[in-house]
Parts: sequence; C-alpha cells; structure tokens
Amino acid sequence: MKKTLSLIMAGLLTAAMALSASAAFVDCANPDVKFGVKGIAADVAWAADGVWTEGEYAKIAVDGKWMSAAVSDEANLDPAQKLDYKLGMSWDANYLYTYIEFYDENGHDNTYGSDPGNMWQAGAVQVSAAEVDSVGGDRLEYGVGVTSDTNELINTVWADYLGSGYGVAGDYIVVNDGDTMIYEIRTPFNAFSTVAPKEGAQYGVNLVLSWGNGSDYIHTQLAAGCTGDPGKDADRFADITLEEAIVVETEPEVVEDTAAAPQTFDAGVIAAVAAIVSAAGYAISKKR
Repeated sequence: MKKTLSLIMAGLLTAAMALSASAAFVDCANPDVKFGVKGIAADVAWAADGVWTEGEYAKIAVDGKWMSAAVSDEANLDPAQKLDYKLGMSWDANYLYTYIEFYDENGHDNTYGSDPGNMWQAGAVQVSAAEVDSVGGDRLEYGVGVTSDTNELINTVWADYLGSGYGVAGDYIVVNDGDTMIYEIRTPFNAFSTVAPKEGAQYGVNLVLSWGNGSDYIHTQLAAGCTGDPGKDADRFADITLEEAIVVETEPEVVEDTAAAPQTFDAGVIAAVAAIVSAAGYAISKKR
C-alpha cells in the first residue's frame, strides 16, 4: 500500500514539475513604461455600457515594447506578447477610467462564478494601481470578468494596501460580443492613492488581459509587476501622468445668409420674353 502511495505521489510530483517547467515569462523590451492620460471631456459622462463614446476616453498608443507576458505553456508566449488590443483611458476628480477591447481567438472562457478569486486564470482583466513610488506588494489589485456559462458579472479584490475597503461592483461592465471582449472600468483614486488627481499628478498602473482556457492561462500585460517574474511588484508598474482634458471637435454651424440678393434677369427669361414680343409683332404684321 505504501509503495502504491509513493508511486502516486511521485507521479503527481512529476506532473506538477512538468507543468511548472512549461510555464514561462518574458519581460518588457522597454520596462520603463510611461505615458500621459487625458481628462474626460467636459460635459461627457462615463457610462458602463460597452460603448466608446467620443470624449469618454483618449486612445493610448500601446507600444509593443511595453508588453510583458506570462503563460502556463511556453508555446503561447509569442501570441501573448503580440495580442492586438485597443486601450483608452481618461480621468476626472474621482476616477481613473479604462477601456479595453480585444479579440479572444481561443473563445471566451470564464467559469469562475462561484470562485471569483481564481478568475485570474482565464477570461478576466486584472487591474493594479498604486502610488508612483510604491514598491513590492503595496498596491490595489482587483479583477473583473463575465462568466462564459451564465453571463454573470463577477469581481474580486486580491490586494488593498491602503485598507480602503474598496468594492468593485458598479464600477465596470464586461461585454462578450462574439469573442470580442470589451471591458469598461473605473477605479476610484482614493482606493489606491493619497495623491489628489490633478494635471501633472502621477500614479502606477498595471493591466493584465487574461485570455487563456481554464488553468492554461495566457496573460498579456501592460508593463510588468503582476504574473510572472518579478511577481507582484508595484515598482514595475507603468507610470502615468494626468494631462489636460480631451477636446471634442465639433462641426462648425453653417449659418444661412438671409440677406436679400440683388434682382437679376435670367437669360432664359429674357429669351422667352423676346420670343413672345417677336411672335406678337409677327401676328400684327400678318393681320395687317
């Protein structure tokens, strides 16, 4: 019996070693990730509706060198790093807003409705934010997703270093539109920073797009500092700087000129009158 148990344990250990041996991480080509985030446009209200409204976000031109990747299967490193996704961000006096859209070529897989804490493995977005000078585990970290089996919005908080008691419900929407995933998220500044938001203020942010299947996770990461080496390290987050508000371009109003135009004679009218006069003259001449 002991021999049988030993063989079973040895088999499990071998399988675990094989699984961990295939997991892989690749760091950003440029780990010093920095970019600006514009304020939400005046008179534009953020809405969790799965739609990018003009002025709601400013597009972030994501540089491929900003991306790190962590996968359970090394064969997925290349697609994880090369995932094409649309990223928009903005801010106001209370929130940092984020829009993410990408096509999940494996098909959306999130069956963690009863266990949200494990949705980091598949079909979710992990958001991390912190003070710009935070290091190690000093961060707010939470996840949002929609289940693929029941279409239920789920969320979880993994780390709350300020003890803010932040609850994520009501601050996001996730839309599964034929395997195109859309995430709209807002994060309150007071949940991750003591620095009041204003132009020039800086913060640290890390985003993880998880699009694997089950425990076969594929993580496309903006900056490093979450899954993989060096792990949960806020020092590796992207540094963002708050900028001026988005200006929504409007079409100039066309004002019709109602001033009276000078009267002119149309050449066709003149020709018609001349023809009538000529005909009348001819008729008189014939009568005589």
